[in-house]
Amino acid sequence: MTMLSSMICMPTTMMTINNLFHLRPVRPADREPIVGWCNLLWDGQEDYIGEVWDAWLAEGNLFVGTLPPAADPVALLRLRMPSASEAWFGGLRVHPDLHGRGGGRQLITTAVAWAHERGATSLGYMTETANERMHYLGKMMGFTRLGSISWARITADVLPPAMAAVQHDPSLIDLERTPNLAAQQGRYISDWTVRRLTRERLSRHAARSELLINASATAWLILEADPPRARYLTHAEGSVSEIRALVAHGLNLPNTEHGILCPAWDNAPLQQVCGEIGFVDSTEYYSLFERPV
Repeated sequence: MTMLSSMICMPTTMMTINNLFHLRPVRPADREPIVGWCNLLWDGQEDYIGEVWDAWLAEGNLFVGTLPPAADPVALLRLRMPSASEAWFGGLRVHPDLHGRGGGRQLITTAVAWAHERGATSLGYMTETANERMHYLGKMMGFTRLGSISWARITADVLPPAMAAVQHDPSLIDLERTPNLAAQQGRYISDWTVRRLTRERLSRHAARSELLINASATAWLILEADPPRARYLTHAEGSVSEIRALVAHGLNLPNTEHGILCPAWDNAPLQQVCGEIGFVDSTEYYSLFERPV
């Protein structure tokens, strides 16, 4: 094990060599200062960090950076393992007074080492398409842009809710015959990460009643709940009319008061389907990046 590896495996602190920040696990008291300066990053637009803080804290693998001897948190990094082979980082934030000093590069280097230690073969992240700094940094650190997504929304005033006969048995689905998924390199957006849709994941969605299959088993979709705001149409297969019927059924479900959102992969069939059904572009655009570990 290398010096870097041993440091990253430590349970109470993480350090990288010759870098700006001292990295440690987040503490509840870090919330107020981090949310405060995060809200200065986007030209006065409130950062979502405050909204997701409690969930991220409970999940673990959330780290902050300090500048010793000062103890104030001035950087943030969230690390995840969506599967045994896929790692993901997000929530990367650096205090605005420290931009341009190599802190972002350090955080990504830490993420790569963390993923390697856990046996991941890939590391990914998602950032706003307008975030040129993260695009440039990703390219410099070996990431390839997989594509981009456009968030679209549909509500009950556009598509009236209508009950349909649905089933949830994942064995009815042949993942080898999924043209929409194939157009997205076998990937889909789930829980704010880019993942490969596997038989195991399909079964997990079914167990949570997120997998909706029509009566003839010729169309299906995945609706992930994000209470209390909305649900996410993370993938769908079938004709436009069949998917429309399943979406209309989904609008009857709890947590759809604000409609159904779809992170549609740009220039892919599912994006066209969403447009024909009546989803409206929400003007939120994200780019997807990945690199081997």
